[in-house]
Amino acid sequence: MKKIFAIIVLLISFTNVMAENKEIFGIGYGQDREIAKKEALADLATQISVNIKSDFERVQKVLNNEIKSSAATSIIKTSSEIPLLGIKFEYQDEDKVIAILSSENSLSAYINEIEKLTVETNKLKTMAEQTNNSSLKYDYLLKILSNLKLLEKYKTVAIILGHSNFPVLDITESEIKDQLVKIQQTPDSLDTVVNIISKELTFNKIYIFPVKPKMSEEITEFSKLLKTMLAQKTDSVGTPENAEFILRGNYEVINNKILLNMNLYNKNYNSIKNYSLIFDSKIINAQFQPQYQNFDYALLTGNVTRSNLKVKIGFKGYGTGEGIDLNAGDKVDLVINTNQPICYYIVGHVFNKNEKFSYLLPIGVYGDEFKGKIAGELVNTNYVVAENIEIAPPYGREVLQLFATTLGNDGKCELNIPSCHTNKDGYCVLENEPIVNVGKTRGLSFKNVSKNIETSEAIFSFTTFE
Repeated sequence: MKKIFAIIVLLISFTNVMAENKEIFGIGYGQDREIAKKEALADLATQISVNIKSDFERVQKVLNNEIKSSAATSIIKTSSEIPLLGIKFEYQDEDKVIAILSSENSLSAYINEIEKLTVETNKLKTMAEQTNNSSLKYDYLLKILSNLKLLEKYKTVAIILGHSNFPVLDITESEIKDQLVKIQQTPDSLDTVVNIISKELTFNKIYIFPVKPKMSEEITEFSKLLKTMLAQKTDSVGTPENAEFILRGNYEVINNKILLNMNLYNKNYNSIKNYSLIFDSKIINAQFQPQYQNFDYALLTGNVTRSNLKVKIGFKGYGTGEGIDLNAGDKVDLVINTNQPICYYIVGHVFNKNEKFSYLLPIGVYGDEFKGKIAGELVNTNYVVAENIEIAPPYGREVLQLFATTLGNDGKCELNIPSCHTNKDGYCVLENEPIVNVGKTRGLSFKNVSKNIETSEAIFSFTTFE
């Protein structure tokens, strides 16, 4: 009888564990399985971001951080840089791959990494406290800072997968940053900064994303300059799809110092190396302060899609990630990917030195100059909306905002499009500035849409240079 009772208890426990298994899926399509696998991993990173947005308060509570709007943006944006561990792949046909992150297959890998990093960070903290060598202490603190950032990323995914019991570290990121600022031996030129980083970049076929200011999607003049200088010192390639490694990062300004953080990933988005440097902002002879943070916040915080309709927009060969920089004369194809038949329209938000405006892209189907449609065999493909687009004035930052709905039973499109008027340059511009138009178009696009119609939004940011 006792044995039967024990078996029943075990079965109940096993059933509970299985019921709590959390799975997150990424779906990729491509000409072959390798391309589809890359797309699936990139889509999985996006789905992790959606889950972090949905569970933000719980993530923050476990991480013991104060809930702030700026912190929300930071956590959401780290998802694209989280190393993906214990991923299971399902191959469906030659052109479709599903990447699965789950509690069952992945959680133990994240917990192991968290435990190892915690032990290593505690040892580094002890060594930093005991050494009298300021240069050696600086190296220890940089490594601790890198570990803390990586720990936050691992813990964020572990929390999403259902784990909440982590070892405590008696040190904070702000304390480390304060110590770094005090003892930093400042490089005297940007050339020195580039030399320090490039000495570690001995890998082949690296695509370098421009570093972005913290809490911003903007590519500043400094971002572009640093990318150009690093490309001259490394084996860099022109597009992400041709890369074996990806270098990306961000920076923040602290007391007139630049804290630069960069991460090198392999093509499977696993972290290979981390770099952190602090230097005086005076050595940068280019604009480094972001100019459009309020716009970025409005754009990012309002874009939460909870329907089964998934859409993506980007340039062919560059993926759908943020931080694309292009030069005058470059040519690109604009593509959209959707998992269901849709109608859609695209708003472009333009920022340059002389003006800021929003406009509608003339993609023209449906007898409407600005409304497009994707259906039939074009679903689940990278549909080319416009090809061979040459980069031309106005140069500066641009954000494409895609609004989409599924089609009604009669094929009818219920999407609402804002009115616009043609300006002297031929753009059909919206009435207000971009920051106002972001909210207004979101409010208008899906107004009075039928309950059975699914809605979605996608964002793509890039910057062009003369």
